[in-house]
This record gives sequence, structure tokens and C-alpha cells, in this order.
Amino acid sequence: MYRKFETLTTFYKSDTNPIELFIRKYLAVIERKLWIPDSVSKFGYEGIHLIFLIPKDIITPEIESNFPPVFFELQIKTLFQHAWAEADHDLAYKPQKKLDDEQERKIAFTAAQAWGADLIFNDLAKSLGIFDN
Repeated sequence: MYRKFETLTTFYKSDTNPIELFIRKYLAVIERKLWIPDSVSKFGYEGIHLIFLIPKDIITPEIESNFPPVFFELQIKTLFQHAWAEADHDLAYKPQKKLDDEQERKIAFTAAQAWGADLIFNDLAKSLGIFDN
């Protein structure tokens, strides 16, 4: 069974749900996970993870018939969520050594900054009518 994931990034948090709804028109979701911190006072990894079966009608003859991809994961995130997650993955999620308290605090601080940047840019886009189109 082959499993692959891809990340779909968008500028604004308001775009994540419409993107998910659009994709669901064409692909059947077999699993959905909304990743958000477990408390309103915490900052950390955020994103929508969707797992889809690959439709048989799009598997081409070039794909090895005895080992076709069965499903794939699509992660929908904003640019700030994605950038933070990529850095966090190497520095905190799978670090070379255990982080001390100050380093953990710095990771949380950058997560809060990414969350704030998403909020501000989304609000600015709304006030400028970006979402009216």
C-alpha cells in the first residue's frame, strides 16, 4: 500500500474551508482530521488533513499494476501554517536533541506569531474586499 501526502497552501485562512469543500466534490474523503491546539491559550500546529482513495479511473497504465497507490493525504494550510510547521518539524517535532524550556517557549512564540499573521492578513483581505470576488 502506497501512501503519499501533499500540502495545498493558501494565502488566507478563510480560503481553507472553501478549498476543502471544492475538493470534496471530486474526491471521497475516507478520513478527516482538523489539527488545532487543544486549548485556546496554546499555539502550535494547525491544518486540515484529508485522506482520499485514489479513484481507479485516474490510475494510468504507466503506474505499476501490482503496486498502485491506494490512498493519499492532502494537507490544507495557510502559508504561515505551512512555513511554521516545516521549521517546527525539524527543530521541535523531531529535534536532534531535547529542547530546554526556553527553546520550547521560542517555538510556542513563533507559533503565536504565525497565528497572528494569519489573522491580520485574513482581516486585511476581508476589509479590502478580496473575498468579494
